[in-house]
Amino acid sequence: MTEHSSSKLVVAKNPFSGFKNKRFESNSAAISAWWSLLLLLPLLVLSRLCLFFFNIHIFNGIGFKEFGLVIFGGLRFDLSILIMVNFPFIIVSSIPFRFRQKQYYRFFLNILFSVVNSILLLPNYVDAIYYRFTMKRMSGDFLNYAKAEAGDIAQLLPQYLKDFWPVTLLWLLSVSILILIVKKVSFISSAKYSAKTRWREGVIFVGVIFLSIIGIRGGLQLKPINIITAGNYAEPRNVALVYSSPFSIVKTYTMQGLTEVKYFTNESEMTKYFNPLKNVGKSCLQLNNNSLSAKNVVIIILESFSAERIGALSKKYNSTGSLTPFLDSLIGQSLSFAGISNSKRSIEALPAILASLPSLMNNDFITSPYAGDQINSIASILRKHGYATSFYHGGSNGTMGFDAFCRMAGIENYYGRTEYNNDKDYDGKWGIWDEDFFQFFAKGLNTTKEPFVAGIFSLSSHHPYSIPAKYKNKFKKGTEPIEFTISYTDYALQQYFKTAEKQPWFKNTLFVITADHTSESKDPYYQSRIGNYSIPIIFYKQGSELKGKLDQVAQQTDIMPSVLDYLKINEPYIAFGNSVFDTTAGRFAVNYISNTYCLCMNPYGLIFENGHSSALYNTQTDILSVNNLLKLQPVDVKKMEPYVKSYIQQYNSRVLGNRLVVK
Repeated sequence: MTEHSSSKLVVAKNPFSGFKNKRFESNSAAISAWWSLLLLLPLLVLSRLCLFFFNIHIFNGIGFKEFGLVIFGGLRFDLSILIMVNFPFIIVSSIPFRFRQKQYYRFFLNILFSVVNSILLLPNYVDAIYYRFTMKRMSGDFLNYAKAEAGDIAQLLPQYLKDFWPVTLLWLLSVSILILIVKKVSFISSAKYSAKTRWREGVIFVGVIFLSIIGIRGGLQLKPINIITAGNYAEPRNVALVYSSPFSIVKTYTMQGLTEVKYFTNESEMTKYFNPLKNVGKSCLQLNNNSLSAKNVVIIILESFSAERIGALSKKYNSTGSLTPFLDSLIGQSLSFAGISNSKRSIEALPAILASLPSLMNNDFITSPYAGDQINSIASILRKHGYATSFYHGGSNGTMGFDAFCRMAGIENYYGRTEYNNDKDYDGKWGIWDEDFFQFFAKGLNTTKEPFVAGIFSLSSHHPYSIPAKYKNKFKKGTEPIEFTISYTDYALQQYFKTAEKQPWFKNTLFVITADHTSESKDPYYQSRIGNYSIPIIFYKQGSELKGKLDQVAQQTDIMPSVLDYLKINEPYIAFGNSVFDTTAGRFAVNYISNTYCLCMNPYGLIFENGHSSALYNTQTDILSVNNLLKLQPVDVKKMEPYVKSYIQQYNSRVLGNRLVVK
């Protein structure tokens, strides 16, 4: 900023009063740099809120309290992007060397600050108009689009500037204020650059770097803030007001995003194979009226519970003794399916199970460029029908963005390690032991108003595989380290059901039990491309007709439409699965890893990559998936390919276009 030769420090008593005649001066270059950023912050906040002021009709449901959270919660995001983008400016301003005092160097810093921050503000103003067409903040893929369509954009730019002149004017006004800030902030160079001065500036430099890192992270929490974090401050429909467009662009620029594919040009032809737009209640399985009386829903997600380690689903443990005696007994009273997970990571499982939204990309949805998309979920839909909604996970709050995602999914109450508030039951690694947290879950439901939909995610059956010391010799240690923790979690689940079945809400509750993903295995089948995704999907209601083990394929994304179908919630919504109770729907599962899709449709598994099929396996006769039938059975390939193509095209189109809810 502007240099003065005097060594006198002028400190304004109230730097924001009489702004026209005040200067913000310091004999520390680092402090001068921070003055510039703090003066710029209100301008960044206002540019972010232009999205609201130019689109009030879109955000007309926002209340005063929520708008306050949007403003003040958004400061975390504004500070983060402000410091992130200006980090080079902070470094070169604060570095403790004498050349900082040179006039040409200060001139360079003034130019750097003005140019960088003029560009920083621009996306917020562009999105004030652009948002109404896309219904989402700009992300990193916009830059790739702009690069590819540079010629057309250059040709249309004059017309855009004319049609949307108010935002152009606001941006130019902001640039003018930037220049004013540059003039107002002054670094007063010292005539003598003594050893004492160097030491002082060195300490300030280290402090500035430390504070900058905290600011970029958005605080001292477990993980840096991301787009999904904005869900903690606003309802899903208003979450774009919390974070800014430059924050979205920077956070998503290096991510590999989705691309539009056009396997089908005819919409009706495409939806013949798979249609994500659901309107349930038309073709349930024939069940007694009593079995349809369940009002409450409890979804239990078991960490790393692959079908391989469940005695009732795997022949592996029939002779050696099951690891899961309680779950085996429950399966005998339930309707269970040959479940297939949509992914291999917990962070990808939560959207698939709760929102019927798989992560068909190299990024998980929660941290992807599309985390700000509006989504529907079991909770958001049932809330409209008077349901109380909650989710429980014994891990530290913030783990994998679960708490933020739950808010985006319309879940009102999240209970984690913080809410449990008793670290004597902390395992020292991941969170609260399963037995204790399952009991906490049961007691929590006792005080929850019916009807409710509640979920819980276990955690003890996770590396490094430990259980409470009091159970050291209770469970059989198998051939793999995970196995005695599987038995412990099965025991914890049994204790939960013993507590729950004594409660008045139990008999009126549908339980859905599944796993997030499979675990490591030495069994060749469960290491294959198909077997490596084999999990339980179980529906249980006391005294109902929900019984039997069905060989038909079911996937995690089938859970949401199945629950809504069972409850006969008859309204349109988006789901990338089918109700298992819908006898007219196709039975298949799709998962994705490393640019490769796998479509499972009994009795085959089709591998699809780079726009074409590369392998076909008979999963029932070729359990190790070694005999590629692609060229031997072209009829089956031709039958299956349209399903996976329809699934991919509609997923990519809806995620890219922010069309994951029914408007």
